[in-house]
Amino acid sequence: MSEPSVLSRIGRGLTRARIFTANLIFVVLIVIVLAAVLSGSGGIEVPEGSALVLNPEGSIVDQESFGDSITDLISPQPRQQEAALGELVTAVERATEDDRITTLVLDLNQLSYVSTAHTETLGEAFSAFRAEEKEIIAFGSYFSQPQYLLATYADAVYMHPYGQIL
Repeated sequence: MSEPSVLSRIGRGLTRARIFTANLIFVVLIVIVLAAVLSGSGGIEVPEGSALVLNPEGSIVDQESFGDSITDLISPQPRQQEAALGELVTAVERATEDDRITTLVLDLNQLSYVSTAHTETLGEAFSAFRAEEKEIIAFGSYFSQPQYLLATYADAVYMHPYGQIL
């Protein structure tokens, strides 16, 4: 049997080097991903005297709607943002139980609509928060009637000096 030609040996050597390099890169990527997953922090550290900032965007709804992806792509108007009522109430309830959180800040600048029923539901959660002798602060550049109704549950309401109440 004859010995392979020089070009054939060079081709096999290049193929082995390419396969080795690809496998080495793959192993390095796997090690990096595993290290990132396993060395994740234990959670968010909340210092004493912290404030929870609630800044709902768009409308407060019972359940967020899922848009039609094709319509969202074609439509020139962006889809209206929504904040789920249950998630907001859960956040306030958890802050009520957490002794490290002493203040609740309501940023109402991006809130476009909240129904009276949703305001009352949030108000009950705010009342429980205040019952723990914690402070609630609301602020915004302007207040529509639903926004102002929600802000009335706060201990203090701040508005931009050139703001307005509709």
